[in-house]
Amino acid sequence: MEKQQAELEISMIKQIMEDSKKIVVEDGKGYITWGILVVIGMLGTYFLILDRLFSYIGWLWIATIGLGWIYTFASSFRKNPEKKVRTFAGKILGAVWVSCGIAMTMVGFVGTASGAIGAYTISPMMAVILGIAYFVTGIVYGLPWVRNLAIGWWIGAIVTFFWSGMNSLLAFAAMMIAFQIIPGIILYSKFKKEYRINVNG
Repeated sequence: MEKQQAELEISMIKQIMEDSKKIVVEDGKGYITWGILVVIGMLGTYFLILDRLFSYIGWLWIATIGLGWIYTFASSFRKNPEKKVRTFAGKILGAVWVSCGIAMTMVGFVGTASGAIGAYTISPMMAVILGIAYFVTGIVYGLPWVRNLAIGWWIGAIVTFFWSGMNSLLAFAAMMIAFQIIPGIILYSKFKKEYRINVNG
């Protein structure tokens, strides 16, 4: 009985690994779009605090995060169903990013509104969650460099946990550029290259 269970588990693992090879290469647009929106939010928050316009910070984040979710849902519906590769690994990856996105939205809005999370504690907590998402993504895609981005997020989280204050906003914006926007551009470049090969081939 235990042997059958072990064989079943090995079979499932093999299936997930095979599925991951069939996933369409990530086009990187989501990484770039979300990264730019968050950088705008972080820099906007920094300058609003400098100008003591605290009442606008909430509206700024409602606008940026709202636009991000609108983009996510719109791009999901816009994809041609025939081009969507519905694999088990792909479903896992989608679930990881959606769940992490919901978690970060809750931390940012519910955490601060309830007073349970300090304004400058949000950045390191976001970095921890993003590290998880990138680690899983890198493994599913079989891309060690994407997986290793998690290390950058987690180191950044440690730094901003200790280096709290307004400068943590700038640090998180820098992390977003280094560990999300630039990787997104690299993935987009790879996607365009593979797309050309598939079309021409």
